[in-house]
Amino acid sequence: MATTAAWAAPVAGAQIELKGHVVVKGGAPFPIVMLQQLNGFTWELEGISAEEALARVGQLTEVRGIVVRAPGRDTWMPSIRLLQSSAAQ
Repeated sequence: MATTAAWAAPVAGAQIELKGHVVVKGGAPFPIVMLQQLNGFTWELEGISAEEALARVGQLTEVRGIVVRAPGRDTWMPSIRLLQSSAAQ
């Protein structure tokens, strides 16, 4: 019988690194800044201004942060609090 490895979702408080494209939805006064990974999975980014995010829209970006809201069955959108972000290599 073949088995496949299950993806282990990070837990709240874990430090993780992600790569994807920055997306900004909505507008003032409540924009939502997100990172859409190449696999289509989306995270809300906390700790980045809308202005900084708008400058990165469409660019492949690497982020490192702390999981605030972990992915799960009852989570609408997981989120991370940014520690660092940069253009992806």
